[in-house]
Amino acid sequence: MALKKVVFEKIDIAAFGGVSGKSIAFGEGVNLINADNECGKSTVLGAIMFALYGFYSQSRSISDNPKKKYMPWSGAAASVVLTIGGDKRLRIERTVSGNKETALCTELTTGLPIYAGKVFGEEILGIGADTAEKALFFSTMEPHQSKDEPLAASLQNLLFSADEQISGEKAVKTITVHKNALKGRTGGLIPRLEVEEMRLSERLDKEKTTAEEYQRLEAEVEQTKKLIAVKEAETEKAEAERENLRRYQAALLLEEHRALTEERDRTEAALTDFGKEHLTVEYVNEYRALTEKEKSAAAECHAIGLELADAMKEDESDDGIEYALGRCKKNKRLAFLSGALCVLFVIAAAVCFVLKTTVLAVALGVAALVFAVIGVAMATGISNTVKAAGYGSMASLAEAAEEMPRIRAEKEAGIQALQRELKSAEQKHAEITERIEEMGAEGDADGMFTDLLKKGKLTSERDNALTALKGFEGKHDVEALKSMAQSAVKPEKSAEQIETEYRFATQGARMLREKLSPALARLEALRMNGSSASVTEEELCLKRRELKEARFTYEALTLASECLTEAGVEMKASVSPRISERAGEYFSAATDGRYKGMELDTRLYMSVDGENGVRSAEHLSAGARDMAYLCMRLGLVDLIYGDGKVPLVLDDAFCRQDGTRLKALIAVLAKSGHQIIITSCTDREKRTLDGMGIEYTGIEL
Repeated sequence: MALKKVVFEKIDIAAFGGVSGKSIAFGEGVNLINADNECGKSTVLGAIMFALYGFYSQSRSISDNPKKKYMPWSGAAASVVLTIGGDKRLRIERTVSGNKETALCTELTTGLPIYAGKVFGEEILGIGADTAEKALFFSTMEPHQSKDEPLAASLQNLLFSADEQISGEKAVKTITVHKNALKGRTGGLIPRLEVEEMRLSERLDKEKTTAEEYQRLEAEVEQTKKLIAVKEAETEKAEAERENLRRYQAALLLEEHRALTEERDRTEAALTDFGKEHLTVEYVNEYRALTEKEKSAAAECHAIGLELADAMKEDESDDGIEYALGRCKKNKRLAFLSGALCVLFVIAAAVCFVLKTTVLAVALGVAALVFAVIGVAMATGISNTVKAAGYGSMASLAEAAEEMPRIRAEKEAGIQALQRELKSAEQKHAEITERIEEMGAEGDADGMFTDLLKKGKLTSERDNALTALKGFEGKHDVEALKSMAQSAVKPEKSAEQIETEYRFATQGARMLREKLSPALARLEALRMNGSSASVTEEELCLKRRELKEARFTYEALTLASECLTEAGVEMKASVSPRISERAGEYFSAATDGRYKGMELDTRLYMSVDGENGVRSAEHLSAGARDMAYLCMRLGLVDLIYGDGKVPLVLDDAFCRQDGTRLKALIAVLAKSGHQIIITSCTDREKRTLDGMGIEYTGIEL
């Protein structure tokens, strides 16, 4: 049931059409939304309808389908919150995202949900979306036709159903079409059902004659099916034995796989235990070459060392020449000194002898003799030293000594060259020795070659085991074999015996199925030809029920047509005067008494009572017809709601009104007691309201 008083307090638009993040507060009286075109005025009004009714139209046309027209351009969900005052304070929240819609209406006084599962607008305003859009939401009127019939038809539809598109006469015509579809002069559903009922009755009689044959065939089929079941049991048993055989064969293959795996593991373990991963043909050859190089380098170092030793010895012999020459010179000086002393002592002995100092003379004579002996000995030593040095004379020894510096320099250069050559050979020998130590070789090359042969044999065994295992795994799925080998037992029968029993069982079952097939085909033929009387009898019952319902529907449509016609007549006789009275009052006030009232004839054609008498509304100007039509709809609102007050929305509805009539219409609307929401793309309405001193709530977008 509709509320007695409804006021829109506030609308919050999160996203709707091209409007987002907008909050608008309304006043109880007149509200003016003034904005340029394309600023969202109509979108705000569409958001109010969306909150009340959701997206109610399924039209393919964008202009007639709110969802296609007002889903947010950004791709976000359409989301609106409408706060309503009046008899109840309500808060409506509605969101649509894709095909998902959520809607909640809360009574703000109690905080509890209300109207769950219902259309909020129908519960609050008492009318559906289409009716609300026609009765409460006004927009610029379409140009009228040149005759009264289109205008009258719209008025009649509004009076009859509060919707310009729904006509009582059209409803009667629609009912007549449905009646003719059920039963008309050229046929219909009821005559067809009567014919089908007769045909089914005749078929039922024929089907009962074939019941005995059907029962016999059923017994035969049942017996054959039992025999087939026996053979199928034998087949299943044989198949189970075949399956066990396959599982057992899988188990044998798994055992082979286990043995291959163990052999692989054994050979890999033997190769791992043997170690010597570094041992290769290249390694042995390199070691052998290094040992040979080491021997050669050692021999080279030894040879150079011997040559250097010989050179050093020759150098020592050169020192002997100098020694011999020095010794000869020393002996020569000693011999000269000894001779001089001998002469001196002889002279002294002679003097002493003259002086008759005999003892002293003798002593001096002995001393002279001693020095003479020494001198001879020194002379003899010089000769021996020259000979020992390998020379014939002192002169040749002296000559050789003069050549010694040059010879010694040449030998020194040779010794240094040999020393450098020895150092290079020793460094080369050390590098080879270091490389041999880095290789960490154990034993000699022959022993390593023997180990290499053993390693090659172990590697070959390991590779053969891997190849065999990979070959097996390439032919068989081991995991599948494990799954298949579960619960396998050793077969009691041979594979040939199992296969023979399986073949006999399957052939027996196939022969029985071949025997069963004709019987089943005959049963199916009897069934298709109406051999199942119970099915036909059930179909006959359904057909009779359908015929009964069709006859009942036909009678109901006849009664509805009669009632609808009577209701139309009553509406013309009783409702027309009431709405004419209210609409006439509005029209008279809006025209400042120029027209006394408005009348509707029995055909619901609209006429106005003016200065020149009663004339058809078709004679009015376009602006006057808009005014008359608006007053007619205000009268309809009063007829629907009585003393109730609801919001009236006028979306650019005054564009064809001059200033005088605009003032008159605004005065009528302001005095109506309804909440008025006016939208305009000009400032005419604002200037009019300000000039008339009417209080209003100005809203800017």
